[in-house]
Amino acid sequence: MNAWNEVNCRFKGERAKELFNVIEIIYRNECTISATDETVPDLLSAEVLNALGIGSIYVSDLEFWEDEKVAYIVFADTAMHIEFYLKLAKSYNLKLYMRAVAESDEVYINTDDTEEYFPEKYYFNIYSDLLIKRTQLLETLEKISKTYGSYFSDLEPFRIHLREYDIETEEDMYALHNYLLDAYPTTAVYFGRFVNPCKKGEEE
Repeated sequence: MNAWNEVNCRFKGERAKELFNVIEIIYRNECTISATDETVPDLLSAEVLNALGIGSIYVSDLEFWEDEKVAYIVFADTAMHIEFYLKLAKSYNLKLYMRAVAESDEVYINTDDTEEYFPEKYYFNIYSDLLIKRTQLLETLEKISKTYGSYFSDLEPFRIHLREYDIETEEDMYALHNYLLDAYPTTAVYFGRFVNPCKKGEEE
């Protein structure tokens, strides 16, 4: 069974309240968005639902921020239906700020180039095998994760805490990530730079 991945969305614009009202109806009645649901096809356009295909998305939380004209909606998605979210925003002429992570597929998406809502540039997470021998490196990485969380606007925490491992650049972090996968095969480690799928030719 595929894992549920959290997709955080901020839909901003004059018609954000309209979208919020539609998604709220779905949230209160069914929680899922699917072309096969009884009421959803009457609430969303065919173009939007076609982007979803035969998949389904779970609505896990939502709020409306009146002052900013922002519909804040959190989805849970197993297949990362990026085109669905883009079409949904376009259908209401809204700006979409989206941050999504799918660890198992190493997909890290952030469409907020302005850093207004999602200033993060990197994602890091570690799930250590409690049965393996503890090392200073693993303990340091776990400390970083516990202290700073999984979202990073820069690599400074790694530079500070991993100074003795000569971690300075993004390339150093990818090299460390590959080393960890080889040295600790039972420990799940995820690292990646967020990319914007809406921005063609984005420099890595």
